[in-house]
Amino acid sequence: MRNLVLVLAALWVASASQSRTCDIDDLLGQCEMFDSPAGHMEGRDQSLVLGDSRRTREDRARLQEAWGRLGQQAIRGAAAPAELGESFRRWLISEASVSTLKSLLSLDGKREPVTFEVPWPINAVDARLTPITATELRTRLNEVLGPENLNSLMRAADSHSEQTQVVEEGRRQSVIELMNDRAAARRTRAADLIERARQRTIETLRNGRDWATIPAAERNLLRRLETLRIDFDNNINCSGALNPGGSYDASAHQVNMCTPTAALPDESILLITAHEMAHAIDPCASRGPLVRVDVPRLRQMRDSMSSQLRGGDGVLINSLTQSTGYAQIYPNEANNPLIQRLMREGVLRVEERGLQTGEHPFRATLECITQPATGGFRLGPWQQAQVGQNHHRCAPDTLNEGFCDWFAAEVVGRELAARPGRPRPERDLGAWRREAVGVFPLFARDLCFPDPTDPTPENVASLRPEQWEGRSHPPSRLRVEAVIFRNPRLRTHFGCHSRGNAPQSEPPHCEFPLTRGEASGAEVNRSRGQGTAP
Repeated sequence: MRNLVLVLAALWVASASQSRTCDIDDLLGQCEMFDSPAGHMEGRDQSLVLGDSRRTREDRARLQEAWGRLGQQAIRGAAAPAELGESFRRWLISEASVSTLKSLLSLDGKREPVTFEVPWPINAVDARLTPITATELRTRLNEVLGPENLNSLMRAADSHSEQTQVVEEGRRQSVIELMNDRAAARRTRAADLIERARQRTIETLRNGRDWATIPAAERNLLRRLETLRIDFDNNINCSGALNPGGSYDASAHQVNMCTPTAALPDESILLITAHEMAHAIDPCASRGPLVRVDVPRLRQMRDSMSSQLRGGDGVLINSLTQSTGYAQIYPNEANNPLIQRLMREGVLRVEERGLQTGEHPFRATLECITQPATGGFRLGPWQQAQVGQNHHRCAPDTLNEGFCDWFAAEVVGRELAARPGRPRPERDLGAWRREAVGVFPLFARDLCFPDPTDPTPENVASLRPEQWEGRSHPPSRLRVEAVIFRNPRLRTHFGCHSRGNAPQSEPPHCEFPLTRGEASGAEVNRSRGQGTAP
């Protein structure tokens, strides 16, 4: 994984004096934007981005210090201290070891097929994290620490974990209250920003052209955006006050914005809105038709067929009854007998047909972001469809997410291009980092406070082919560094060009492929009027 970073660095950097800016290290530094007593990233406009919502900086230091003393005590009492390598010693006195040792205690006497990632071999100076079975780990720790010493340390880990839970629950409740207060205070502003993002997303696809000059496939996508609703009160797929964001619901053709999203910086609200809107035209959703839904008739049919509906059909028809007039049917549902019947009886009427394979206006972009130098996103079902395999199979995957990040970055870049730039200073990066990171604070939080149990951490710059399997979203670092902050408009706004402005050292970017035009105001308004739901 790290080899790709080294290769790209060699391509992008002509010399030390022309080193690139706006990579993750440059943007985050030492995650200093969260380095406040409360652990938050605060904005002058009452915006708020949570850091580690479980603990304050003081809590982290106190708990780490307490565990470090216990780890040192176990090392001093080791049966074979010479067998403890430096890497394992550092791991043992860090809180990263607590969950592993607690789990070993709960597995005492059981032969469970469980593995833990620990520095291995245990006696190596520069050991790397390696998956080790619980049985092998416990046997080796018994040999090196001694049975009594190990049992004492495992019990201490269990006790430390309980103390940590008490601290974190108290912290969690106070942060929930703060997040709710900020979201309420910024709700009106956020609603205005969401509407601005909706308009800017449509304008980006329209790209200044009269309706009559836009190719049919692009009008198809444009219509999907124009008929899309955004709901700020439907918190479906939201996980509470500590998890801002949004989601796209194809069955209701609606973006649902989580209420706490209102607390985020302006640029982040724009990015999230544009990203979720882009799911209405992503390579998955666009292969199915956009349909008008006769909701009253659909509900009558559902009620009359209630005894006949089973499993997925029941879920599907219930989802469609939540529509306010439009829905998108995914390709794998298009041939469903129930959907076919609803279309024959006029309950569903095709507004825009599904695009055929190879017809998507952004197909060059989709191919581009799969290349190693521009993200290496897994093609998945869309690639199979290009060669006629699994033509009707389409499921949300990492390619869709990569495309939506790319499109959202274009939308936000165009919005910020109309504002004064924020040139990167040579020395004091603090204020600049806060503004630049305002574009992607949710990713920054993942990178600054990674989950130690995640087998594919958010801070990796690439994934091996097998590591893409099972993921619905790419790692945060890849999304920011290989897609979002490759956008030329964002880089210009934040002064991200390489020192010396050497074009050859700029990171490669997937260009916006659609032609540019100059639409009249009357034509823009006419097209927008077509998006009114019945």
